[in-house]
Amino acid sequence: YEDVLKRPDQRRVSRQSIPVIDGILNGFAVITEPVEIYYRWRPQLSDPKDQMVLMLASLVHDIGKPETTQVQEDGKIISHQHAEKGAEKSRKFLQRFTSETEILDKVESLVKNHLSPFELFRSQASDSAIRRLAKKVNIPLLVALSVADTLGRGGKRPKLSAQRWLIRKYN
Repeated sequence: YEDVLKRPDQRRVSRQSIPVIDGILNGFAVITEPVEIYYRWRPQLSDPKDQMVLMLASLVHDIGKPETTQVQEDGKIISHQHAEKGAEKSRKFLQRFTSETEILDKVESLVKNHLSPFELFRSQASDSAIRRLAKKVNIPLLVALSVADTLGRGGKRPKLSAQRWLIRKYN
């Protein structure tokens, strides 16, 4: 916040001096409680369209769950085939907002494959399996989506083992 507040253009708008901004920030720091932030990474993608693709895929990656979710007798909730069903539904949904085929194709592929990092990690898949996946989907975007999906579940601090494993194998 400090860097933003002290930018010349921001200071012109706010009409605040550096000492006043420091005072505001110090006052704010006194009344707040620290919160541990354990994950501060957001991919810096060179293509702005990929930023949009990642955002849209994050939004719709589980769109197939309502249709595929079942509660088993033991109370366990399963959503078999939700990624495949979601890929179809996501494209139809997003076509309401864009006709850019490249974006639609990438989002659809990410949604369809968003569970792949876990599946490949669990089976300790071969390098050739990862190369086959890379022909279908952008691996760095897939890993970023998988990280967002994992962190979005909340709970204790995740290890992100599958995502770390896949990006190392891919690189």
